[in-house]
Amino acid sequence: MNRCPLCHADTAGRGSLHFASSCKAMQRLVIWRHDHINRGVYKFALDGGNDSHLEPQLASESDVPDLVIHFPGEDLFLDVSVTDPSCPSYAQGASDPNNPGNAARQRAQLKENRYLQKARELGASFSPFVMEMFGAFDKNAMEVVKKLVSSLIQWGVPEQPSDIMRRVVCGLAIRMHWGTAKIVNEAMCRAQRKILGIVLEDRRRQRTRGQGNGRFTR
Repeated sequence: MNRCPLCHADTAGRGSLHFASSCKAMQRLVIWRHDHINRGVYKFALDGGNDSHLEPQLASESDVPDLVIHFPGEDLFLDVSVTDPSCPSYAQGASDPNNPGNAARQRAQLKENRYLQKARELGASFSPFVMEMFGAFDKNAMEVVKKLVSSLIQWGVPEQPSDIMRRVVCGLAIRMHWGTAKIVNEAMCRAQRKILGIVLEDRRRQRTRGQGNGRFTR
């Protein structure tokens, strides 16, 4: 069994991918990645002339959406999420290379089950915005991206529609990958420091035992 040096959980042979999704010691940076993506969607919504709010306070509601975008004729609640297709907690087939995006679809369904009815009760629409760590966007996320692109076009952004689409998709993907790289880099540094500390402590104990036996061990 392969154990994580930071949280001691079984990594199931996933190596550094464990740090970026499942390691309890890295949850602060996992949240930072989530918020970084959420702010990216928020920025594109504002750039398209849509009044938007991050984590709006809803009366008597404990579950707060990550973002609400006021598109013309539609109040859209969003819940942003990143999934790891290699995570063993997903059903068999989630990481099937012949069925890309399946892990994102599973997470999106969970989010819809949790938030869709609540949004409707408030007269709003709901969409999960799920991305996979390897780059796939769930179909719901792509529909939101298309709405953002449409708003940017109508707002008069001086670019070709295909260029705007590329900028939005790549901009959000870069935010996700940057966040993942930040998590893995920090985790590797912490793991190295921890392992080095164990090695130094082991050498200190060896020296202590050597001195106790009348020998000095370098």
